[in-house]
Parts: sequence; C-alpha cells; structure tokens
Amino acid sequence: MSGRNRGVPPPEHRFRKGQSGNPKGRPRKAKECSPSAFEVILEKSLTVTIGDEGDGFDPTAVPDPLAGENLLRGSGRGVMLMQAFMDEFQISKRSPQGTEVKMVKYKAKAT
Repeated sequence: MSGRNRGVPPPEHRFRKGQSGNPKGRPRKAKECSPSAFEVILEKSLTVTIGDEGDGFDPTAVPDPLAGENLLRGSGRGVMLMQAFMDEFQISKRSPQGTEVKMVKYKAKAT
C-alpha cells in the first residue's frame, strides 16, 4: 500500500467552514441582513415551474385516485394533491416534447 490515506479526501476537496454538510463549520448564529429578493417575492406568492424533456402525459387521462379501484394503489395521487394544495396549477406541453408544471401559492392574509 502506498503512503496515501485512503478514505480521506485531499484538502482541496474537503468541506470548508460554513459550507453545507459540515456541521462543525456552520455558523452558530444567523447574520442580520436585509431581505433578499427571494424573501420579498415570498411576501406575496411563491411560483414554482418545473419542466422536463420526457415523453409527457395527458393529464386528462390520469385515473381518478378516489375511485374505488384506485384507493389502495401506491401511486397516482401527485396531480390531485398539487391541485388541492396550490392556488394555481397548470400542466402544459413543451416544444418539441416534454411537460411543464407551474404551481403558484399565495400567502394567506393575516386575519
């Protein structure tokens, strides 16, 4: 065996202080800073758009997960749950192929 220390990455590939995945290097206290653009956007709504380049699917052909024959199936509830939990939900085809899903959730107004 050579003088290499197996199982220990070289220093340039190790986690550095404050880098995710290194619990000893994580800051103990968050620094005070102004809200980021992402946080400002979240004050009103959150929009998530996900797309792929697969064959896609027809959302109208998805079987009803609440139908008796589908109640015990271990899959097939994703579209129903996204429609239930999001304020806006759209599925569209991408060109030349693929599917894009857009979901919007609005922040609830304080009562």
